[in-house]
Amino acid sequence: MAQRARRVAMAATMAVAVVLMCGALLVRGRVGPGVEMAAVEGDSAATASSATSGSSRTGLYTAEQHSSTLAVLQAFAAAMPSLGWTGDDFCAWAGVTCAASGVTIAPGGATATGTLPDLPDGVDYALVMVRAVELCGGGATVSGTLPASWSKLERVESIRVCGGDVSGTLPTEWGSLGTLRVLQVQAASVSGTLPAAWSSMAALRTLTVTAGMASGALPAEWASMASLVQLYVTGTPVSGTLPREWASMASIARLSLSDTLIDGTLPAEWSALTGVTNVDVARTRVEGPLPTAWASMTSLSNVSVAGTRVSGTLPPEWGSLPWFTFFYGHQTQLSGTLPPEWASMRFLTRVMLHQTQLSGPLPAEWGSRDSIAWLSLSDTQLSGTLPEEWRSLYRLHSLRLSRTQLSGTLPASWRSMLSISELLLSGTQVSGTLPPEWGPMTSLATVDLSMTQVSGTLPPQWGSMRSILQMMLHGTQLSGALPATWASLPFIRTLSLSDTQLSGALPAEWSSLRSLQVLDASQSRLSGTLPPEWSAMPAVTSIDLHGNSLRGPLPASWSQMPHIRTLLLSDNDFCGCVPASWTAVATLTVDVDARHRAADCATTYECGQDSSSSATTTTEEPTTPVAPSAASSSSVGDCAAANCVTCQPGSSAACASCATGYTLMDGQTCERSGQGGTGVRTTGVAAAVAAATVAAAVCLVSV
Repeated sequence: MAQRARRVAMAATMAVAVVLMCGALLVRGRVGPGVEMAAVEGDSAATASSATSGSSRTGLYTAEQHSSTLAVLQAFAAAMPSLGWTGDDFCAWAGVTCAASGVTIAPGGATATGTLPDLPDGVDYALVMVRAVELCGGGATVSGTLPASWSKLERVESIRVCGGDVSGTLPTEWGSLGTLRVLQVQAASVSGTLPAAWSSMAALRTLTVTAGMASGALPAEWASMASLVQLYVTGTPVSGTLPREWASMASIARLSLSDTLIDGTLPAEWSALTGVTNVDVARTRVEGPLPTAWASMTSLSNVSVAGTRVSGTLPPEWGSLPWFTFFYGHQTQLSGTLPPEWASMRFLTRVMLHQTQLSGPLPAEWGSRDSIAWLSLSDTQLSGTLPEEWRSLYRLHSLRLSRTQLSGTLPASWRSMLSISELLLSGTQVSGTLPPEWGPMTSLATVDLSMTQVSGTLPPQWGSMRSILQMMLHGTQLSGALPATWASLPFIRTLSLSDTQLSGALPAEWSSLRSLQVLDASQSRLSGTLPPEWSAMPAVTSIDLHGNSLRGPLPASWSQMPHIRTLLLSDNDFCGCVPASWTAVATLTVDVDARHRAADCATTYECGQDSSSSATTTTEEPTTPVAPSAASSSSVGDCAAANCVTCQPGSSAACASCATGYTLMDGQTCERSGQGGTGVRTTGVAAAVAAATVAAAVCLVSV
């Protein structure tokens, strides 16, 4: 034995030496040149970088332009000392960008702190090259009032000022900024009215005002802003009506006036705005009907009147709008029916009409509009059946019809809705069975048929819904067993089956539901025992099975669920005690009948012989069984010796009895029996040495 040990040691030493030598050759012959080349390239890059870093571009401007522009930038530097702008070469300052077209001030980041500066007198502003002042985003924290003196910037094209500490009023003087194209003021403390004088901004294309304290009316004078394309006045307490005069805005495309106090009706005169694509007056006090005349707004694509007092019907005439895409009319007083004519809208994608007074049927004609992706019609008075024709809505992503008067059965033909991910029919009069044909709807993520008249069994075919995340079927007439095939739902997180007629056992196969977090099958007719196999569920946090006919012991192994937080198991027929392993989990809340916590629970409510084979209930911490080795089907306890069936008493490393095909050597290790009875040692050390030797040989050949 000593001689054999020496041979093993010698082989190990030689293998290690060869590996070290091979590694050195590899480093020298292959790794080295690459590293050296990378170092050279890095030096070259650093040299190139240093040649361009901090370079000046003030040569773009004349001496007079440079000095005039410098005077303005020095005013910013004085008002915002954190910028650290010093010297005369402003093109080298951080946050200043120079180009032939002008200078952009965009410090951004935490350095943009301080006040908004007044601009100096005695400067020829025709020579000031400031093109843009960008003080939004990047963590800028500016304060002070909006300076009227900025109206001196004769070349400025963009002014953006954002910050909760900016105050004062919107300067009337800015109306003289004839070159300004973009103006954005987002400041909760800015007050005053929207200046009518701003109508003189002849070049303005985008105007955004989110001033939390601004008031007054929308200026009718702004109708003369001939270049204005986008107008956003949102989140302000401006009031008054929508100016009919704005119908002459020749270039306007987007009008967003949401979250304001404007009232009155939607002007029919705006039908002249043939270039408008978006009108948003959501969450305002606008009332009255949707103008039929708007059918002539040939570019109109998006309209939002959500959360307003708009009433009346959906104009059938709007069906001729060639580009209409989104309509948000939810939480309004709209009534009447869904116009079949809207099926002519070739690009109709999203219709949101929940929480309205709409009634009547779902138009079968809409089934021909395969562009529809979102339909939200919940909490309405819609009635009738689910149209078979809607099976052609193959782009439909979300269909929300909950809490309506809809009835009839679930069309099996809807299986062709291959894009649908959300189907909500909760609280309707829908009846019949769950169509097995829906199994191939592999995009379906959420199904809510709760509180309906649906009956029959749970289709095993639904186990093919590979994308399902939530299945809400509580409060229905469903019956029969829980399908074992649903164990193949890989992503399901919430499964609600409570208050049904479901019966039978809990499938042990559901232990493979790796994503399941919440299971509620309470108040049903389930029977049988709690499967110990469910302890393998890695994501489950809550299991509610109260109010069933479940029996048997409470499985101690359920404490092994790593994220379990709630077990609701009262009103069943369990035996025995709450396992000590459950009470040891501090974050676990367990609701069981009081008898399972009584002092005599182990004797008075002792589990019978018929249930003891499926699970073990104890008041002590349960021991974890050890899996048998591959060489034997019998338990080996804590024995760690390789190929050993039974270890010597008091030792986990010394074997007493080897597995079949192995011979006990030196009184404690097992060797495979070879030809002529010669033992071949299979210890981990020898195997490692052999592997290292082979690896070393391969390495030498490759070098």
